[in-house]
Amino acid sequence: MEHLILGDKLHAALNDLALPKFDMIDWQESTESTNNDCKLWAERGAVRALSISNHQTAGRGQSNRVWQSPFGNLYFSFLTNLPKPLDGRLALEVGLALVNMPILQNLDLSVKWPNDLYARGAKWGGILIEPIHSHNIEHGAIIGVGINLQPMRDMVSDRTVTDLTTLLGNELDHVQLAAAAIQAIQQAIDSFVEGSQRLPERFLRCDALANKAIQITRPEQPILHARAVGIAADGSLQVSTAGGFEQIYSGQINVMD
Repeated sequence: MEHLILGDKLHAALNDLALPKFDMIDWQESTESTNNDCKLWAERGAVRALSISNHQTAGRGQSNRVWQSPFGNLYFSFLTNLPKPLDGRLALEVGLALVNMPILQNLDLSVKWPNDLYARGAKWGGILIEPIHSHNIEHGAIIGVGINLQPMRDMVSDRTVTDLTTLLGNELDHVQLAAAAIQAIQQAIDSFVEGSQRLPERFLRCDALANKAIQITRPEQPILHARAVGIAADGSLQVSTAGGFEQIYSGQINVMD
């Protein structure tokens, strides 16, 4: 029953924010994947929808990696129809909007290109954006977000992780956080649609990789050692290598210093 109460409270909070209406909003106790929920709703005709869950049985991250999704954290997906084709700038806009939420204003948060949310060198959340097409969606996107609210150290062994409760020293109200995050994503969508003006400059203020020595791993390519120097206007990562400057559009990034 708790998830039903949370859903009702979220409806009221979103109404107060005067956001564009959703075709579907569902807060569940558990689901396979909130992104998959949005895909199903799009197939059934939804254009704008929101799936939130307290738990995922098959959550996934970038490159189809498993996203650990235990109870106690926040997982949600936002289905939207864009007026233009999706590209990598949207994930960066979403990241910037989330780390700059007023509810988190006292924290020193950053975005690790292309889609991780960081603080003090540790990951507290992630973004997965998937394109979608249906009979009434031409340039659709599903924006999936996972936010750690409880310690995850026992479940994630391949990276340093943290959570908002640890960072803040107290637990956030889940409905207030969800409403703030949804408002932030709407702002990110609007910024993307308007052309992501001054994106490199805005991203630099929250860039977790700025001037860091990094290692870039890409399928069927040798490992690239470089230094991150910001992003380009198209959202690609700019790096300095022994051979000069390059723009990176995909790959797994590991910080070396």
